Amino acid sequence: MPPAPKVELVQINFRASKDLAKLIARLSAERGSTRRLVAQLLQLDGHEVPAADLNPPDTRRRYDD
Repeated sequence: MPPAPKVELVQINFRASKDLAKLIARLSAERGSTRRLVAQLLQLDGHEVPAADLNPPDTRRRYDD
């Protein structure tokens, strides 16, 4: 499979309650990443979302046992 095209990335931060942070963490784990979660929610709301955000590369750390 050819590598995905490079896209310019920016970091987004905001303050939230602990309960909201826990909810975002849980939903993000289910969807694979916070970026994917937000992109999918925006797409469901009718916004045009770049494919790179709907299916970002998996950059989670993995450790061998």
